[in-house]
Amino acid sequence: MQQAIRFSQLSPSLKTLVRLCQELNFGSILNLTVINGEVSFDPQPEVLVDVRLDEEVKPRAELELGEFILCEEVCRLLAQIDALQNGTIERIIVHGGLPRRMTIRRPLYPVTKRGGTEHDRNGS
Repeated sequence: MQQAIRFSQLSPSLKTLVRLCQELNFGSILNLTVINGEVSFDPQPEVLVDVRLDEEVKPRAELELGEFILCEEVCRLLAQIDALQNGTIERIIVHGGLPRRMTIRRPLYPVTKRGGTEHDRNGS
């Protein structure tokens, strides 16, 4: 069983990303740069706010907390950022203050650990 990750364990830039998701509540974060496994806010990503008109939306309870255990969705987002290392997250879709989906820009044929590409080995 994996150890729970706490908010206080995150780097400052990852804390900022978690808080941005919580404050956004519903919407998207566009064009977020990742450098050496850390998100960069230079240049600043764009934020699209999805305004809900069908119901009153409550803010995330964690916004008031200085410390909490990260939920599974946030942990998966952090794992994707760590795996990407360097690149661009085209879009993070935030729903209810949590990252629900993301689109990552990467090369078409990633280089594998054994050298070459998947394309080369498949002969396509």
